[in-house]
Amino acid sequence: MELHNSLQMQMNELSLQNPELRPQFKTSAATYGCIAKNAEKLKFCIDTFLTDLETLLDKAITDAMESVKLYETCRLDYDIVKREFETEGRTCNSELQEKKRKLNQAEETLRVKVDLLNQNRITRLKKHLRVLNEATVAFYTGNELALNKAIESITSNVD
Repeated sequence: MELHNSLQMQMNELSLQNPELRPQFKTSAATYGCIAKNAEKLKFCIDTFLTDLETLLDKAITDAMESVKLYETCRLDYDIVKREFETEGRTCNSELQEKKRKLNQAEETLRVKVDLLNQNRITRLKKHLRVLNEATVAFYTGNELALNKAIESITSNVD
């Protein structure tokens, strides 16, 4: 982008220094200016995609993994108490029932989080990949209207 901005400025300067080539230099300056502007838009689309992917990986997956760890801990606690109950023949099973309740709650939380993670991952990544692909094609084909539409799609749909 810096290169295109620099070329635009140099072409404008050359147009002032060479009146006989002014129209050609002005056209080149305008072209490089347009490329730089559209490159900024494509960069915005790429940055948005990467930020969303990073959020998914750093937050949503981490949260789901914490739920897995909680489930594993509850499962272990339940198994220990159950084993003690069975081997020692305890008559009071309130501790076992409490551990079973916590295990069931952790299992349900984990199931919900994994389902939501999967739905969110598919929905968000499909959308962002589609927009990124559209923006990339628009940039390389010089379709500024389609590039602007991609930017609008990103900025108007806050997920």
